[in-house]
Amino acid sequence: MKKIKGFTLVELIIVMAILAILMTAIMQMFKPIRETYVDATLYENQRTVQNGMIQYVSESMRYATNLGLYTSDKKSTVKDAVDAFADAYIDANNIVDIPAVVGPTPEPAKPNATNTKEAIERCAEVIIIDNKTAYSYNHVNGWRGRILRRKFIPDTSYSDGTDPTYKKYKAITNDAEDPDKAEACRMALGEAYYGDRSYTMAFFCGDPTKVNFQTKSLLSGETWEAKDGIGLTVSSYSKLGGGSIVTEKGANVKTEGDVMCKNLAGASDHGISKAGVFDIADFNPTASTGMGTKVYIVYLNPGEEGLEAVRSVLQ
Repeated sequence: MKKIKGFTLVELIIVMAILAILMTAIMQMFKPIRETYVDATLYENQRTVQNGMIQYVSESMRYATNLGLYTSDKKSTVKDAVDAFADAYIDANNIVDIPAVVGPTPEPAKPNATNTKEAIERCAEVIIIDNKTAYSYNHVNGWRGRILRRKFIPDTSYSDGTDPTYKKYKAITNDAEDPDKAEACRMALGEAYYGDRSYTMAFFCGDPTKVNFQTKSLLSGETWEAKDGIGLTVSSYSKLGGGSIVTEKGANVKTEGDVMCKNLAGASDHGISKAGVFDIADFNPTASTGMGTKVYIVYLNPGEEGLEAVRSVLQ
């Protein structure tokens, strides 16, 4: 009977070792491809979020007739920022006190400058770029860089028969920068939109000929005007893991955009805001890039709930 020959144990071990080496080599060949795919996915996800943030701010401000930018190192609260904006509007329009009695017969008092300021504080749009407060996402605290929006709440404590014609909203308070106070503030775009990243949004002059893009600051001797527009840069940072920052490829991404408010005084000939406000006296572009700061964007839009509501107190 013929004896059948087979593989010896040593030969089998050698073949298995060779196959293992080949499989390891193949996996190593695919590893860079997989890493590139993961990096590209993370990169595009961050780009999408950042573009959404820029678009939200840009579309909100696009029709602004008066605009003020303030950083928290100059104006420590949202109330301070809105007050500064109102003062700038009153000053630009040369508003003075109007006597309560006109002629020999008492007439209903016309609102004076104080009432104008109140109207601005009630009607102004407010966006807060909060690079400071720690928020929670998926039960993990520590995320920063969210866009907050002041909510307009009708003030029912006033009787219609004695009010000026402009709509009464509750006066601005510091609750407008506290997303836990749902009656006064909301997080724009929703909590889940930002995901597991921290962000900063920096603002600077949109005219590239006036800016040192290394420092995002104006060149010596230049001034920032409404017609120059506003440049935006959104940056996202590494995720958190176990309470600490995890460096992850594709996490550190920057996206640039811009805002052109065509209705701002000096920006066009639309004539909507003949004595408008472009207030950046208390804005620090360098500080706006910091994780520990806030940026207050205060503005008036045209219409009966914005600029026209404020102007009605001057009639």
